[in-house]
Amino acid sequence: MDNSVFISYRRDASAFMARAIFQDLRAHGYDVFMDVENVDSGHFDEIILNQIAARPYFLLILTPGTLERCGEPEDWVRREIECALRLKRVIIPLTTPNFNFADAKPLLQGSLAELSRFNGVDVPHNYFDEAMGRLRKRFLKPIDLPTSPTPETDRDVVERKLERALAEEPVTAQQLSAQDYYERTFKHPYEDLSGRIDELTEALRIDPNFVGALFARANLYSKARWYDEAFADLTHLLDIDATNADAYYDRGMIQAKTEDAISDFTHAIRLDQGNNNKQATAYIRRGFAYKSKDDVNRALADLKQALELQPDHPLAPIIENYINNYSQEQSGDISTSSTAS
Repeated sequence: MDNSVFISYRRDASAFMARAIFQDLRAHGYDVFMDVENVDSGHFDEIILNQIAARPYFLLILTPGTLERCGEPEDWVRREIECALRLKRVIIPLTTPNFNFADAKPLLQGSLAELSRFNGVDVPHNYFDEAMGRLRKRFLKPIDLPTSPTPETDRDVVERKLERALAEEPVTAQQLSAQDYYERTFKHPYEDLSGRIDELTEALRIDPNFVGALFARANLYSKARWYDEAFADLTHLLDIDATNADAYYDRGMIQAKTEDAISDFTHAIRLDQGNNNKQATAYIRRGFAYKSKDDVNRALADLKQALELQPDHPLAPIIENYINNYSQEQSGDISTSSTAS
């Protein structure tokens, strides 16, 4: 009989809620796994999936934004859900008041359409303790469900990941309130930049170091062409989390064609190993930054590397045209100098 738990969540959409649930269950003696780091490349993918196989309960935290990228086959939340469905784990959706299955229906393609049929638990931000009591007493009972022990080769990595999760500061009521304001941004129409920025500004008033809100507000500031404000939010974010590849990439875009942009794209490339699409785009942007500084050799190297990573990148025709034109220019120069000699 077992009642151990795997927590699945979208880091930029529900980090506070996931941490709070992890901390509550651990405090009540449950064996819980949650990865607080970005998904690692290579065999680390399998380590995470093995933890789903090792536990009968799969808690899926659903807030606005959680399912947005599940249309991508390699999206990590999608892969976790598909693994849980395939292994017939007991899936329990944990929904916040701002999440609505009707709104999410277009995102629930293929096997993910099954999610709406599972019994779940509503977890209001301001009644968190009561909701967790209901989850523990009514849902997480020891059950006899076939599981697979954690492979011996995974144990050290799993232990380090758990240590990292356990080292996180306890989530406060204020942070859950900030999470609520963050989620409210999704209730505003996409074009209502001002309304969405206002919600995020309130979230950041409550918790100035809320990484998800900083990143989201910076993105909205950029859409509104308030680049100084976007730059300030991304810089603050990177002061908090210097390993955030997306923040480096976005700040590099704001600073395009400067030395600082080259530095930011370099950080993004180094930190975002395994994501060919994002890496290719970062190589392209850095390549054109080098081009603007007449550093042709580095520009060509980056652009060629981008095509190797993603030959069908949307900018591939532009890149190939630039590379071909440069090659023709070089051939012309060589031909001219040979004739002259």
